[in-house]
Amino acid sequence: MGTPVYAADIESKKIAERPFVQQQIISHFGTSICTHSKIDNNKLASIVFNKTNELTFLNALLHPLIEDDFILWCKKQEKHAPYILMEAAILFESGMDKFMDYTLTVEAPLSMQIERCVKRNGSTPTEVEARIKNQMSAELRRKKANLTLINDEKHPLLPQVLLAQKQIQSLL
Repeated sequence: MGTPVYAADIESKKIAERPFVQQQIISHFGTSICTHSKIDNNKLASIVFNKTNELTFLNALLHPLIEDDFILWCKKQEKHAPYILMEAAILFESGMDKFMDYTLTVEAPLSMQIERCVKRNGSTPTEVEARIKNQMSAELRRKKANLTLINDEKHPLLPQVLLAQKQIQSLL
């Protein structure tokens, strides 16, 4: 709908590809996470989504960099849009919600979440479940968010999006 969107997951992958970040990741996890001298994200994910302390390390490394990147991105958008959006799987867990005036969460049944993620990322259902277990529960996200959108192919999504847009614009 023309609103600039900062896609945190996409941007975090770009940030993780920066040479100094890669060096820190390899230094911590070792070269066993590499394939052809490059970090294999699937190998890294299989470690961090099964060991909380390793996920904590990776988040502590990446989240401040993502925060800085987001702030710079926002400054570039100020002149072009009355508001911006951030899409993030772990908005509340990362603390990025502190930059938001309004938050919404999108829900779908667990089986649909898994199916969509498998299709999108080529992950296995087990890998997707491990990632979801490391995220805030839907119930808690619902309590923290200003609005919940239901994306289950049963509830029409466009009216929900238009409602969210109207509520956000009322804050301006």
